[in-house]
Amino acid sequence: METLEIVDPFTVIEGLRNEISIMGANGEEMSLIDGIEEQLRAQKISAEEAVKQVQGIKDSKQGYH
Repeated sequence: METLEIVDPFTVIEGLRNEISIMGANGEEMSLIDGIEEQLRAQKISAEEAVKQVQGIKDSKQGYH
């Protein structure tokens, strides 16, 4: 498994959020992303895990359409 090098996870997450939004995100997906960002701010999850989770939301959205 590749290791992602993340300079600013919030910037990466914001970019993914925008992509998910363009794909027609629903409120639940945006709430999940908000929660992931909150966990990251509280240092309950790592930057890598936060980005991985948001990428998973995007991937599942792509698989759905």
